[in-house]
Amino acid sequence: AEHIASFGSRIVLLLAMATVGLLIWKLQAAHALAAAQQELRLFAENVPAMTASFDQNLCCRFANNAFIEFFDLGDKDISGKYLREIFEESEYAETVDYFAQALQGHAVKYQRTRKRANGELRHIEVNLLSNIADQGKILGCFCVTTDITDHELAKAELEQHRNHLEGLV
Repeated sequence: AEHIASFGSRIVLLLAMATVGLLIWKLQAAHALAAAQQELRLFAENVPAMTASFDQNLCCRFANNAFIEFFDLGDKDISGKYLREIFEESEYAETVDYFAQALQGHAVKYQRTRKRANGELRHIEVNLLSNIADQGKILGCFCVTTDITDHELAKAELEQHRNHLEGLV
């Protein structure tokens, strides 16, 4: 009987140690996940592009400061807001079909001109990339927007010079 009680105590001790080990592992995993999320947010806030993430219902899950500032959203927290709530109706109508294509699994790239709140016209290039789970389910899309105004102005200036030179010939 003493031998059985000793064996039972050992099992209880082993189960307690396993439970503590599992709790430590879970805490370490949670800490690592939090650190990875913080690192990803730091990266997204410092990348020289405007980035946002939308779910399959076009609800914003994340937008970096560059995105919020460029689209004149002020200090609005747009996480949890739908695309239709973020943009004015005309801008929404102009872009929603592109987002629909991305939600069907297509990579989408388009360019357009955007009038900022201060009246300034800016040329942008928007890349929409589907967020696809391992099983192939589309979870939403990522939006990466680049201001290409300087490029477009340089291109127009080159075209003017070319036209001027052709006129001289």
